[in-house]
Parts: sequence; C-alpha cells; structure tokens
Amino acid sequence: MSTLHVQNVPKELYERVREQAQAQGRSISGEVVTLLDRALAQAESPQADVLASIRRRRFFRPSEAGAPDSVTLLRQDRARSSTTSPPMMPATPLLPGNWPCPCSPPTLPWRVSWQGVMSAC
Repeated sequence: MSTLHVQNVPKELYERVREQAQAQGRSISGEVVTLLDRALAQAESPQADVLASIRRRRFFRPSEAGAPDSVTLLRQDRARSSTTSPPMMPATPLLPGNWPCPCSPPTLPWRVSWQGVMSAC
C-alpha cells in the first residue's frame, strides 16, 4: 500500500476527523481513506447524470405508474375517519395528580381516545 503524508492540517479539521473516526470505530488513517474514497466517488459522478436523475424525479407522475391520486387517497381517509371514530377528546384534563401513568409526568408519545387519555408505557 502507498503512504500519504498530509502537512498543515488545521486543528479543527483534524479534531473533526478524529471524532468521526472514533464514532465509526476506525483509526484516523482508515477514516481519512474512507473520506477520500467517498469524495472521489462523488467527484467522478458526472454532473449530467445528477441533473438527469433530478429531472426524472421532478417529472415523475405516480398515476402513470399505477399509483392512486393523492387527492383521492386523502378523501377516502377523511371519509373513513369521520365515520368510524368519535372525536379525539380526553375525558379528564391532564392536571398534576391525575396523570394516567404514575411513572412520569405526561410526555410524548401519548395516545388520546374518546374514553380518556392513556400513556404509552
């Protein structure tokens, strides 16, 4: 394998590479090789390919692929939810002392039903 020596690396950059290497479980040398490989792979990707990919996604029409229209899906979902469940209101307000879970004060995620408030735990 070849050896590459880099001089005059700014301290902030070196610390960022060192921290990233530690987070990835690599040596600093291994992390630098990985970063160089990624950077060169991105540089090799011609800009025309990237622009073509963006254009394909920009003009993609789900209906042409057989997917239903989003407006239709929203209307179906709203019709289903308005007929199958009562309003989502807690039976009692959440005041200190009447939290449904004694292990902690109310935090997300909480589920609310028409019968009352239930904690996630």
